[in-house]
Amino acid sequence: MKNILFALILLIFASCNQNQSNKTCYYPVPDEVTMLTEDNMPKVETFTLEKIHLPSKYLNSYYYVYDDSLVIILNNSNPDPYIISVYNLNTQQEIAGYFKKGNGPNEFMSLSGYFHKNNLLLQDGNLHALTQLNIDSIILKGNNYIPKITYHDAQVMTDFVFLGNDTIVSANGMFIKGFGVDNVSEFELYDANTGKALQKYPQNEKNFPPNAVYRTITYSNSKFVVFWSLFPVISIYDKNFNIIKQYRDAKFKDCLLTIQEEEFNNIKSVDDFLLYFTFGCETDNFIVASNYRYNIKREMINPQSNIDFSKDYEMWIFDTDMNLKRRLKSKNFVKENIWFVSYCESSNNFYLNCEDENGELALFKCILKK
Repeated sequence: MKNILFALILLIFASCNQNQSNKTCYYPVPDEVTMLTEDNMPKVETFTLEKIHLPSKYLNSYYYVYDDSLVIILNNSNPDPYIISVYNLNTQQEIAGYFKKGNGPNEFMSLSGYFHKNNLLLQDGNLHALTQLNIDSIILKGNNYIPKITYHDAQVMTDFVFLGNDTIVSANGMFIKGFGVDNVSEFELYDANTGKALQKYPQNEKNFPPNAVYRTITYSNSKFVVFWSLFPVISIYDKNFNIIKQYRDAKFKDCLLTIQEEEFNNIKSVDDFLLYFTFGCETDNFIVASNYRYNIKREMINPQSNIDFSKDYEMWIFDTDMNLKRRLKSKNFVKENIWFVSYCESSNNFYLNCEDENGELALFKCILKK
């Protein structure tokens, strides 16, 4: 998993230079920007990690926990026989499996996603395909539940949410301000049944910027919330995609972007490797975000550097109106790379994907300090 995270860091870097008047800001900035500092944020709560042991067939996978009892397992590398398995922690039994590996009908190559309340939204960027697993349907129907697959026409869809049952809202992975492509849309709408765009969108033909603008998205109380992974920024939009508010992690300054002219004209930061916010999950009353707070000079990074990408990691918990309510951080120095988040609101239990003592991705429960 460490190699995967290193490859991700190599592929996604950027930020914005709004403090220098002669530089372009690469993401939208509203009138209302809240600088989050140690003085105006909640006090940090600490936790330790307790490994949850699962059958060996599920090792080194992605794990999502629902209601402290069901684990949805994404085994992209070694499906047995399905990519998705649903395991009951209480009965220690697999209750359902979905999708074989491949590029044929009802197959996926590789999946990742996030919990939006009782739906796990998943996508395969290679196949331009997405689906959602409804947990209530899994419990009710088991293997007789048939999740719907939508193949979309987006050039690059970094993340998505469903707006009702008929519309997909995409965080357009080819959007960036500046570099001669300001006409490229920040969001795109697609028919949830056909995957076709609901209007003709300008395409980015000049450069390949998903590295610089990777972001995740959720929808809450008629607002879209966008988490910028390579900017220390969370942006909030109304239902018509007008940006209305923004949070900045004030610990970090902006940096400068450049185009690396090679086979693809990749946009990258000049000096730094960066990783900040990703959407974690949404429950009925809370939105959980991961903030890696990772900012390191380029010359410090190489495959042998053994740098812990998660040593400053925090979970930030907002209410559904995006008021910051809690911050959680590992009590001890974490050598494991932290990934996907699950939260059970009724029990106040958090779950993380981290590397175990063997360097394999495993499921951990957060034990909060009392």
